[in-house]
Amino acid sequence: MRENQPGEVNVYEKSRSIESGYTFREFSIRTPEDEALDQQQLPVLPESPGVASARDAQNLVRHYQGSDPLVGIQLGLPQHIRDILPFTFLGHHDQEIFGDFFTKQGERELFDAEVEIEDTPFTPDERANTLFDLVKQLRGPRQFTHDEEVACLRGLERRSNRWKCNVGPGRYHDFYYTNGADGVSLNPDDYPETAPEIQEQMHELQKLLSAPRTVREAIYQLYGGLPDFNQAVYGNTLGVATLVRTSDNFFMFADRDPRRVAVNAGVNCPASGGVLWDEAMFRSHAMTGPTMKTMADETNEELGLKMGNVMVRSIQEHVTRTLSIPEGDYDVSFVGAAREIARGGSPEFFFFTNTHLTAADVANRVRNNHKPDKLEARTILALPETDLFRLLSDPSGMDAMHPKAMLNAVFIREFLQQP
Repeated sequence: MRENQPGEVNVYEKSRSIESGYTFREFSIRTPEDEALDQQQLPVLPESPGVASARDAQNLVRHYQGSDPLVGIQLGLPQHIRDILPFTFLGHHDQEIFGDFFTKQGERELFDAEVEIEDTPFTPDERANTLFDLVKQLRGPRQFTHDEEVACLRGLERRSNRWKCNVGPGRYHDFYYTNGADGVSLNPDDYPETAPEIQEQMHELQKLLSAPRTVREAIYQLYGGLPDFNQAVYGNTLGVATLVRTSDNFFMFADRDPRRVAVNAGVNCPASGGVLWDEAMFRSHAMTGPTMKTMADETNEELGLKMGNVMVRSIQEHVTRTLSIPEGDYDVSFVGAAREIARGGSPEFFFFTNTHLTAADVANRVRNNHKPDKLEARTILALPETDLFRLLSDPSGMDAMHPKAMLNAVFIREFLQQP
């Protein structure tokens, strides 16, 4: 490990090679104070939500729509990538796919989608509510350190040749007990210590349906497939994620600590998370900030509230909070959207962030970040752009990163190749 040169103060770097032959630059971002705080917090381990494994997710996508993840038509994905991506199309209605959100034209249409506000908090419909009440009993009470009010996608439809998104408020715990409980077992044998009345509920559910093994299977049987956003089944918190390209042509990743995060552990996007509910912003119908102003100019549209406003503002907040990069030091482009099958088809919007900073500059800013989110990452990694895109064509490199980061990279590659 070497100390970086002047201009790269407090950043320590080494190399991390993986079996397939790719080498990341790895930056230590934790200060002695961070390490001390981390040790103090070690007994507080996150409870892993019931998400699907990548293999389970592949089978689910085929089960839901009879096709591989994202079908691969628009993206021309090789089979080895389709086999590990637990995502499907954002547009889903009556088990049919609609909407092209993988080309610049399609992305622009979604960016320009009108947002309609629904004031009422999220409440699952009666059938789903009964199921999720059982989940709460199975998983037990939980205190949420951060139970923010988040924005949830309540509907996606096309009206008069324009997209419309219905967005309403929810709480993080809604997402945790719905989307995040998708893989929770419903097999009574897995809960030998559970109270008799809960065991009885589980046995009744097994009789009512065709012996579902998990919440996911029960939802499929109840709704005939992956529910539409307007069916009030899952919380469906809007999610955003981005990869960052630096001025020295590296893509940045975060090695997310499995002791600190309940989902998305491992080599993943350096900035991601849910969209916080901000009703004042949603109702302001105003474009704010230089990035949004530029995008508004490009659309030649009236400056009403668009889906892109919501998504861009959110990813900017995550980039600034997690990476300590102020808005003036980067720009973002929307590159695609999908539903994450591993978490009940939750909606995820992907971005491409360009910064004039170097990889070492970014790592240094993260190291000097004193916000608690920093502890979610063990290190910051950098991979040359050419290696990243080469990795996407190499089956031996598929274990190099989390599927979410890989899909983000695929979207960026397609974005850069399109005219």
